Amino acid sequence: MSLIVLLCFGLVGAARAADDDWKIDAMACREMTGPPGEAYRATCRTHDQYDSVLACMKALNEAGAEERMRAAGREVVDAYMKSFPAVAGCM
Repeated sequence: MSLIVLLCFGLVGAARAADDDWKIDAMACREMTGPPGEAYRATCRTHDQYDSVLACMKALNEAGAEERMRAAGREVVDAYMKSFPAVAGCM
């Protein structure tokens, strides 16, 4: 019984860590240079943060990054990113 409880807690902890991966990816886009950063800054001028970060993730072409962002969802990503100062020229 105790092994099952420990396994459940382990799975919950891993799920929470995975839930936060999109936040790390989103914040990284703000600082990136090269194609991912350029995609983010070009998109953020006319689109919300979700679309901007998604453009960055597409340009980054890292396995799972785009899927993590989509799983978080537009409202959640936009709300999270609004808690930080806007990047110059972005909406």
